[in-house]
Amino acid sequence: MENATQRVAQKAHKAVDKLEQTLNSGTGRVMDLQEEYGEMAREQIRANPLAVVFGAFVVGYLFAKLTR
Repeated sequence: MENATQRVAQKAHKAVDKLEQTLNSGTGRVMDLQEEYGEMAREQIRANPLAVVFGAFVVGYLFAKLTR
């Protein structure tokens, strides 16, 4: 009985380790994408600051109209 319990515990431990590796890999990818898109956004803002301000104004205006 104790041997079966140890085997189940080992299998559960392996499954948890595999899940942890999968989550860590996914988290790394998300962080890489966030960094990449963040840099792209900063470049667009530097290249077109007035367009960004105007776009933010329009989005705010539309949001205000929709929420009234």
